[in-house]
Amino acid sequence: MEYIGFTLLTASVVDPGRAILAAAAAAVIGGIIFIKRNRRIIQERLNRNHG
Repeated sequence: MEYIGFTLLTASVVDPGRAILAAAAAAVIGGIIFIKRNRRIIQERLNRNHG
């Protein structure tokens, strides 16, 4: 994780635009993973309550 942060930091010094794109991409990917994980948990709760 520190390596990714260091890469983002150096990228922001060299190319601010690329750093913003990288941060946005990381946020989107993180959000997708978060939603996929939570969807499974929500589905299990619904099945438990109605099943």
